[in-house]
Amino acid sequence: MRIDAVEPPRHPVYWPAGARLNPGSRLLAEAAAGGSVLAVNMAPDPALAVWRAAGAHLLVQDERASAIACARRLLEGAELRPAVAPETAFAPQSADIALVNLHYLWGRQPARESMVAALAGLRPGGRVLLAGANDRGVRSAADDLAALSGNAPEVLAYGKGHRLVAAVRPAGWAPPAPAEGEPVTADAGGVPVALRRVPGLFAEGLPDPGTRLLVATVPPASPGQEVLDLGCGGGAVAIAAALRQPLARIWAIDDSLRAVRTTGANAAANGVGERVRAVHGDGLEALPADLRVDILATNPPHHFGAIATTALAEVWLRSAPARLRRGGRLYVVFNRFLPYLKVLEGVFGRDAATLLADADGYRVAGAVRG
Repeated sequence: MRIDAVEPPRHPVYWPAGARLNPGSRLLAEAAAGGSVLAVNMAPDPALAVWRAAGAHLLVQDERASAIACARRLLEGAELRPAVAPETAFAPQSADIALVNLHYLWGRQPARESMVAALAGLRPGGRVLLAGANDRGVRSAADDLAALSGNAPEVLAYGKGHRLVAAVRPAGWAPPAPAEGEPVTADAGGVPVALRRVPGLFAEGLPDPGTRLLVATVPPASPGQEVLDLGCGGGAVAIAAALRQPLARIWAIDDSLRAVRTTGANAAANGVGERVRAVHGDGLEALPADLRVDILATNPPHHFGAIATTALAEVWLRSAPARLRRGGRLYVVFNRFLPYLKVLEGVFGRDAATLLADADGYRVAGAVRG
């Protein structure tokens, strides 16, 4: 089976209309073989359908709810499990081959952790296949793979500025000790919040200037109100809301299982663990069906590995009114060049959407559900 014969399901991030196949996926597809194959943090990759057609028994782990949802349609019936690298979702030392594609990863630390998870899932003598673009750090990733595995990777193939490298898991290999996140007291829009620095999360899980502007702009909730932090990252917005109003009920959602676990741990460290409900899910559909909130605050992502897109943020904004009570308010922070105010005007009406803050290259817009 050729990768060009695979028809990935339409998805606003991974497979929008007109999306082209990543050259790294082509290289991985050309290496397809049978056996037990572990894929780490690349669940929506069409190369996996080629491996499956070649007789591979696929074990797919990914920390992103959206990636798992997309892969369910691409790989119907395959074993798909959410997991945070380097956590092993499947029995360790059970796979013959493990696959990693840098196209779905952002930053060196997530790539390193994905390679650790790949090595942990391999039987001794099994191989990691790593694909990536030259201008996206595949050479550095190959160096990291050499250091992690203890042997020099072999370059298997080149194509369109990408390369495919392989390394063997030696007998007696042991994973490195996981790094502990550095504790930090951060300013979240005037609210001091105890957080941990977590490489692999946006802004390492700490409030960036946009998040600080968002928290400073969103008014405190009233007693009994429901507040949602959509795309919570390290949880600064949700935790600040809980600290400012002890009688509010706080929800936090993120596509990343790493982010959800970090938010839960940070909420507990700030004494609000019982009031911040952190949910792993692909957007608003992860909430209870009957839940309507009074305040929805979001700093939406626009990078998913090497994929830059505003599509998911626009899906969130367009679906927000159905999750707001009448009179409920939406607050979104974004880079000045992004079109989210116009999106809000189209969804809520020009009179209901307003620019509320503009500083340091960021804007906060708000909208009210009538």
